Amino acid sequence: MIELSVMEHGREFPQLMRTLLDQFERETRLKVNLRILTWENAWSELVRVGLYSDGPQVSEIGSTWLSEFVGMGALRPFSPQDLGRNISAEQYLPSAWASALVSGRAGTANTMWAVPWVADTRIVYCRPEIFAQAGVDPQRAFQTPQTLLEAGAQFLAAGMSNPIVLPTRFTHITLHNIASWLWGSGGDFLTPDCRQAQFDTPAARAAFHAYFDLIKYMSPATRGLDDHGMHAAYRRGEAAAVLTGTWLQHSLPAEVAAATQHALPPGMPYLGGSQLVIWKHVRQPGPALALVHYLTSAEVQRHFVKSTGLLPNRLDVLSQDTFQQDPFLQRTAEGLKQARAFPVFPLWGLVEKRLTEAFTTIWTEILSTPEADVHAIVDKHIFVAARRLNATFATY
Repeated sequence: MIELSVMEHGREFPQLMRTLLDQFERETRLKVNLRILTWENAWSELVRVGLYSDGPQVSEIGSTWLSEFVGMGALRPFSPQDLGRNISAEQYLPSAWASALVSGRAGTANTMWAVPWVADTRIVYCRPEIFAQAGVDPQRAFQTPQTLLEAGAQFLAAGMSNPIVLPTRFTHITLHNIASWLWGSGGDFLTPDCRQAQFDTPAARAAFHAYFDLIKYMSPATRGLDDHGMHAAYRRGEAAAVLTGTWLQHSLPAEVAAATQHALPPGMPYLGGSQLVIWKHVRQPGPALALVHYLTSAEVQRHFVKSTGLLPNRLDVLSQDTFQQDPFLQRTAEGLKQARAFPVFPLWGLVEKRLTEAFTTIWTEILSTPEADVHAIVDKHIFVAARRLNATFATY
């Protein structure tokens, strides 16, 4: 019996997984017990698996979690023989493949610790009829951070607001969004050796300024929203655009989806998603490896796209007719091929935590301060976050 744990990916996902696993069982005569975890509790549950060497043999994990599980010594690496010809770098998005290699720790830099599974990126959903009322071309508006600010100014000149709605409460989406502004400016979060913060440089801070300056063009009613609130505002037509994950497309009412166009975020899109890992406590890896090969196959990835809208990391699936004929998937595939992943090294989880906290504090202070000096607030908290992280890096 193989136990497999995967994340929650919508209402249809458990049934689709069970159908696919039934096919795997018929082909291999191996039984699979499926366990669905929520994103809210998965981290703590999987840490227990790693600590106590007890639980699933194969698990889906968030791509940014990998380095911490490697650091715990909880995973079984994949050898070239394990991967064979069916799983190779040439078949995957380069950033997704690189995210399965952990850097910054002796002996692990060239070791494959996971296999990319589900891809995630950010895309702009926009209502062209609202942009037209403001006299703005939505495709031009999202070319650069500066053209987006110019579009905001045109909205105000037309007596309108909300060219885009952003989450201003605690959420990792802010980090995923703002990465596009940062990378597009030529900046980065860390130095190439991952030994020092680089998000406090002038170029990086200018990118952050441009992102947080968008508050000037958001109405009071949309200035205090979380992820769900901004999605609801877009559905109701209270915002001309929203920048978020690709999952929103499948939850839009039919009439809203029909009235929606898509654009890539200004800069370089963020690439996230999930991976499949085999835990170190697995004594006989053959069945677990067979399951990983099956779940990462092009056939299974095609089923995901068709049935749940989950996105593949495999280039052969992204090049199929489905992605060329559907405008949303075509734009999504374009974004995935340009997208960049966060660095994978043992302290990235701490970097993500510190920046998410800093961005939340920045939004809180901006929203609570009349006539706020956005740039001064951003700089203050970014410098603090960089100083704290550099102190940690110096002792690592």
